[in-house]
Amino acid sequence: MPFTLEGITPDIVVNPHAIPSRMTIGHLVECLAAKFATLTAGEADGTPFMRNVTVEQIAKDLHSMKYQRYGNEVMFNGHSGIRLAVPIFIGPTF
Repeated sequence: MPFTLEGITPDIVVNPHAIPSRMTIGHLVECLAAKFATLTAGEADGTPFMRNVTVEQIAKDLHSMKYQRYGNEVMFNGHSGIRLAVPIFIGPTF
């Protein structure tokens, strides 16, 4: 399995074509918010009723912690250790 610079390996890899057909934008926002919440040991509201929280605010908060604004991370090949050519969107979801 690929891994991040911090050594994190994903539990599951999802085909990107599944996002528009099986998931909503809310899932992606939940993933960004959950990523920030895990980094700060806090909580995140992933419901559609979020108030005073925007994707831009979450992106700004992630960037302030030295992460890419929209959840992408550099990943490395699990066999060779060579960096993958493209950044991968990764984050905790339920």
